[in-house]
Amino acid sequence: MEKQKTNWWIDLALLLAFWVSFFPDLTGLDVHQWLGVAVIGVILFHLALHWKWIETVTQRFISGIPAQTRIHYLADLGVMLGFVAILLTGLLISTWLDLPLYDLAAWTHVHLLVSVFTLLAVVLKLILHWRWISSSTRRFVFDPVFARSVGARHSPVDRRDFLKLSGILGAATVLTVHGLFHTSAEAQALSTTADSADAADPQPQATPSASTQPGPAAAEPTAADTPVPAAPTATAAPACVVLCPNGCSYPGRCRRYVDRNGNNLCDNGECL
Repeated sequence: MEKQKTNWWIDLALLLAFWVSFFPDLTGLDVHQWLGVAVIGVILFHLALHWKWIETVTQRFISGIPAQTRIHYLADLGVMLGFVAILLTGLLISTWLDLPLYDLAAWTHVHLLVSVFTLLAVVLKLILHWRWISSSTRRFVFDPVFARSVGARHSPVDRRDFLKLSGILGAATVLTVHGLFHTSAEAQALSTTADSADAADPQPQATPSASTQPGPAAAEPTAADTPVPAAPTATAAPACVVLCPNGCSYPGRCRRYVDRNGNNLCDNGECL
């Protein structure tokens, strides 16, 4: 009983931490990176708790285990490989290592795709264990909250519990993936807007003054020919457009970071 309760709370903490890591704009990059390290640590602890089961199923994978156990093993293997890929790609684009990558945006996109694949693998794993999740949630959450007696009989889990769990996981997955790719598309649109603004605002060309042009010597100006300076008038300042207020000063801090003029500042946060 205690072991199942410990596993349930560990799995819940791991799921919530992994889900929150999909919103780096909400947590900030530093918290996002530390959250990824915490998720990997909890996964290692989870593997240590279930190491005997992993070792037994691995040795008897070809024959000697039911087909359902083999499916669960493959789902767990997909989740583990996904988290390993997330860790490797996350370290490559992290600000901790600050690696001189040729194309940071491409590696960030790979990190994004690997995270989505791992999320789908986690959802599949949860659906495969829907009976255990439903019964454990009743015992460890609903019973303490609603103060049910320990000896009270529970109604068996049925199709409605499966549909509830599938609906919650499906809605959360759709919202997460949609928000993730919507943010990526918005960053690409901002980058395209910055390119268009740079192209529409060429640098002014210097024109040679009349004094530098060759020709005959000009006559000495007289007092009557001297122009009277006009009163200074207020000139309208050019409009300043800032596409992003974050002001990123180094690559990797934000997926929208782009530095085309080489001044180590994000172009989207500069005056256009």
